Amino acid sequence: MAMFIFSFILCLVELFTYQNKFSFGLDLIFWSKISFFLLLQNASLIIPISFFYACLASLGTMISQNEIIALKSGGFSYLIFFKPLLLISVFLSLLCFIIGGFCGPWGYKTAKNIVAGFIQKNNVQLIKEGVFNDGFFEYIIYIEKIDSSTKSLKNIILFPKEKNEALPHNNQVIFARSGKLFQYDNPFTIIVQLMHGVYNQYTDSFQKMSFEKANIKLDYLDPIQEGKAEKKKDFIALLSESSIAPLSKIEVYRIINNSLIIIAFCLFGFGFLGMLATPSRALSFLVTISVATLYYGYTTTVRRIIERTDFNIPLMVSLPTLLLFILSFYFMYRASKR
Repeated sequence: MAMFIFSFILCLVELFTYQNKFSFGLDLIFWSKISFFLLLQNASLIIPISFFYACLASLGTMISQNEIIALKSGGFSYLIFFKPLLLISVFLSLLCFIIGGFCGPWGYKTAKNIVAGFIQKNNVQLIKEGVFNDGFFEYIIYIEKIDSSTKSLKNIILFPKEKNEALPHNNQVIFARSGKLFQYDNPFTIIVQLMHGVYNQYTDSFQKMSFEKANIKLDYLDPIQEGKAEKKKDFIALLSESSIAPLSKIEVYRIINNSLIIIAFCLFGFGFLGMLATPSRALSFLVTISVATLYYGYTTTVRRIIERTDFNIPLMVSLPTLLLFILSFYFMYRASKR
């Protein structure tokens, strides 16, 4: 039930993201395919949070209904619940490792290919006439008139989204009276052929150059950007690069810690609720969101710090997991003495 709720929330977020990108709307088949592969990418995040909430909610219900007291009256310890929870958490940890290390990158590549094919098929519809289009492409595009049947364009303006002093061509504005869109061999690129136009170069000095015909490659910006390129590689590839690439090393430890965090969440929930008298579902949900936000927020912050410094990568990435294990064992000790 928890997995369904959190999956639905993530799907809803992705739906709004895609609706902003695809102004002409999405069909049900396309959305179903993308939803599946996007959920596959995020499963290593959904499973730990869902299992954590499930532990808190189920144990909290048993405690609030005095079933723990009944068990202790029968000579059983509170720790009798620990064995099945631990077995489930170990199984889910292995599952998260497989998903995060192998299935997630594969899901990303598949989803990206589906989106690329969809964009190639509907490239003209991605651009609205009479509007500055800041969508999939590396250029901001303005087109006064579009003929969808022939893919011809009239009165075109192209300028890059970001200036780059190292790449002078990224500091130019292009004007053209007419143009046409063509597909390219690369599914993530289309060609816009401009006719009767002007290059305006903005570097140290202003330069202007007229042309009769020019072909401009429009590369798609990643519409389902997952982060750094390392997140798109499987665990074996990351492991082979970890000795020379710090970012790959970060991802290796991130995948391992995202798997172990399920066991840490299990221990934390087991010990935390064991100290309470009457926990509720509302408290379980609040604790789940708070702990998950702090944990995943820390991992995101640490990644940015490590990218700029030379801190010990294994220690920095694993620190929140280690702290959570220590805190969990303390809670379990207190719960067993209660």
